[in-house]
Amino acid sequence: MVLSGTGFWVSAMRGVVTSLRVVAPRALDLRVHARAEELHGWFPAEHKKRTGMDIDLDAFQRVLESVTSWQEHGRAAIIRG
Repeated sequence: MVLSGTGFWVSAMRGVVTSLRVVAPRALDLRVHARAEELHGWFPAEHKKRTGMDIDLDAFQRVLESVTSWQEHGRAAIIRG
């Protein structure tokens, strides 16, 4: 899960997710990141381990960039009102 941004609400959401991790069954591997780029460090290998399939790293990067751009565009639209 990527919860980007700063401030009270993002911090509160991260706290909620962390609390859920404490009470969730161990079969649920839930990770919280502040930036989509942090997924590069573990997601491709974890996906391969669980599915047996490699991820196209270039396509994965493009998806992450697209999502990040979409989030930033949406955030800017909200701020503009």
